[in-house]
Amino acid sequence: MDIKPKKYVFIGFFILTLTFMITFRLPIIANKHEYERPCSSAITIVDKVYTFLAPEDTLSFTDMALKKDYMYYIYVEVVTPHNCDLNITILDPQNRRYAIFSSNLAFTPEGYERAEIPFGTAFNGNYTFQFHVLMNFNLNLYIRIEEGDYCLRDKISTGEWSKMIFYRVTQFSNGMYIEHNIQFNSDTSYKFYFGRVSPIATTESNNVYIYSNITDPNSIEFEIYFNYTLASISEIQGFSFGTSIGGIYTLQLQITIDVEYINLGYAIIEDYMISEEDDNNQTGTPSNSTQYESGIFSVPPELLTILTIIAISIVSLIAVFVYQRNQKRSAAINFAQY
Repeated sequence: MDIKPKKYVFIGFFILTLTFMITFRLPIIANKHEYERPCSSAITIVDKVYTFLAPEDTLSFTDMALKKDYMYYIYVEVVTPHNCDLNITILDPQNRRYAIFSSNLAFTPEGYERAEIPFGTAFNGNYTFQFHVLMNFNLNLYIRIEEGDYCLRDKISTGEWSKMIFYRVTQFSNGMYIEHNIQFNSDTSYKFYFGRVSPIATTESNNVYIYSNITDPNSIEFEIYFNYTLASISEIQGFSFGTSIGGIYTLQLQITIDVEYINLGYAIIEDYMISEEDDNNQTGTPSNSTQYESGIFSVPPELLTILTIIAISIVSLIAVFVYQRNQKRSAAINFAQY
């Protein structure tokens, strides 16, 4: 009888390969999170050189359809041997005014002086960009506007972004107060991030102060920020907050500013479990997170699936070798009989 042991070795190798692929694929699937947002590539909206006539001139881009919660980047360069005073103003869909840039730009022998101005949106809709130039001579100005990624995306790591449970970009006027109700788990540490996403022109007072409290489900209030100076647009600040009970927590925010409006981005990350919560929720009862409760052993579903696949593979391999051995014995017996 013709025996083909290589065939069965191939079958066994195929089963092991399939097991290896599934084993290393499962964690990738399990780690996906509903709040994970992929980075987007920049999209060019405006990219052109424009002529401005002395002594002053204004160029407006109207009906610029911008998306909520996104960063937009404005790049400007004087590309003729001149200098000028440039002021940039943005009007949102409700015609609310943001004075975002006011500075002198000049052409230098070493090359063009490029200014980069970021702006994060709080609303969907049509925006107006106004470029007002004061100059002694006619000049050409290069303007480029790009759509970037989500606000704060470049300042929060990918790992933390995937664990985000709350995210907002809110427009604040002076003294505006807002509350958010958020579900938190017990004995868990959360990270709070705050970042201003709209710039303030240098001619304006750029002091921004934040007041923030957190109130737990038992109406106990925790003061976090009181008249605290908010970081500049290029920075992010935050704090960690550990919970003692689960339930609805209230985040309270108030902003004080000297300008008309700013946009503030903020996010909450579920960081890690602080302790192993006691079943009876008894305050002060120590819990050793390195030990399991008597008679209880918890196996993650992904690990259980992997172990099952490995066990099936091992059994399949044993069956292949047993079958091959029996075939050899049967062939030997048949040969002896002849």
